[in-house]
Parts: sequence; C-alpha cells; structure tokens
Amino acid sequence: MNFRFPFLLTLFVAILCLNPPSSAQQDLTKRQLEHSDYDVWNTMAGTGISSDGKWAMFVTLNGAADGEATVTFRGLDSGKQYVVERGSTPSFTWDSKFALFRVTPPKKKLKQLRKAKTKSADLPKAKFQILELES
Repeated sequence: MNFRFPFLLTLFVAILCLNPPSSAQQDLTKRQLEHSDYDVWNTMAGTGISSDGKWAMFVTLNGAADGEATVTFRGLDSGKQYVVERGSTPSFTWDSKFALFRVTPPKKKLKQLRKAKTKSADLPKAKFQILELES
C-alpha cells in the first residue's frame, strides 16, 4: 500500500501535465499581439472641461514610436468638434470663449531636416494657436 500511493500520485500528476483540461488550452483562432499592433493603439493623455461646462477637450497619443498627439475640442451642447493634428498642451480661457494650444511641426519633416544637417535655428518651431469656440 505504501509503495502504490506515491506511484499512483506520480502517474496522476503526469497525466494532468501531459493532457491539460480544454479550458486551459490556447484558443488558436486568436492571434498573438505583435509590435506592429501597438502602433495602432491610441492613448488618452489629458482631459479637461471648460469653466462653463459647454466644452470638453482631450489629447490622444498615437501608439507609434514617432506618433503625434491630437487634441480634440468637443461642444457638449452643440455637438461641434474641432480636431487639431499635432496639438499639445491645450487649455481653455477663463470665459470659455477660446481654446489655447500648441502645434508642433511634423516629426517626419523634422527628422528629414535633421538628417540633412539643417541648423537648429532653421528648423520649424512649434506654434501657439488660438481657437475661437463661439464660431
């Protein structure tokens, strides 16, 4: 009896390891994530609501390594929406009539110019812009 119990226990564990239950098996219809899949993902980086509560803003970051941010301003009452490519650091004015943000130059263009050894003074700079929300 003492000899059979360890033998049966080892045999039982071996059968379980070699033949896992079907719920633990991998679903072959789903593919695994690859590095290129991360480039498609967007991440919400910042949010805000105007002081009068009529406008909302949010920043989405592209998942690509050289991804650029997009700022979206959405009117909660009117349904209007303004999308600013390459926008960053958005804010509303105290009276909620204007949105302030920065627009950066395209990263691909900057990369090309740096590769061509362009002086830093000649590179395009980020611009400050104002969006009138009442219009």
